[in-house]
Amino acid sequence: MYIVIVGAGKVGAYLARDLRNGGHEICVIENDLNRIGSALEISGLEDSAIIRGDGSESSVMTEAGIVRADILITTTGQDEDNLASCQLAKNIFGVNRTISLINDPENEIVFNLLGVDVTVRRTKLLLDEIESILDSRSDARFFSLTGDYEVIEMHVPQTAMIVGDRLSDISLPPDTTIVCIIGADGKQKPIAPETRIEIHDAVTTLTRSEQGEALLESLISEG
Repeated sequence: MYIVIVGAGKVGAYLARDLRNGGHEICVIENDLNRIGSALEISGLEDSAIIRGDGSESSVMTEAGIVRADILITTTGQDEDNLASCQLAKNIFGVNRTISLINDPENEIVFNLLGVDVTVRRTKLLLDEIESILDSRSDARFFSLTGDYEVIEMHVPQTAMIVGDRLSDISLPPDTTIVCIIGADGKQKPIAPETRIEIHDAVTTLTRSEQGEALLESLISEG
């Protein structure tokens, strides 16, 4: 399938990566240059597969090849932009199926009335992840060392704020070091500034005993 995604934030970028890995042809529309750079790294898409522009404009949609798209997915943080893109794709370009992320649950009825085929509430996604987040806290393993230090091992949940961040961008408590990262594929990642944290990474840290809870909060707090 040919799928156009509007919005290259973390949701859009990881969605593009997973759909591309699933064998689909993907095009992403994004107006922010910084997000485009990050999305290219996360998704693995070619430069030509990301169009810079406003997804609610006909010319940008045309450049993205919307006329041959099987599905349009909107993932921006602005419901009005998501709705405008969906209506443009369906009513002007005849896209068969539109899917949109909804940031404000009160807007869901409007999306449905105006013909958006599938809506996904951001709050529903977060609620669905609460249990896994709590499990991540309870599953974190603490190993006390001689002196005031301990080793903490935990898995990064899907909604963690640090998902997609480079190690150089993560704020840790004082005297805290990330000593090992094992990816979901079981392979060790380099402890380097450019290494990115991904969902389900197993992160092992060394920190002072009194900072254990603060460290967990910084690693698995919701984004």
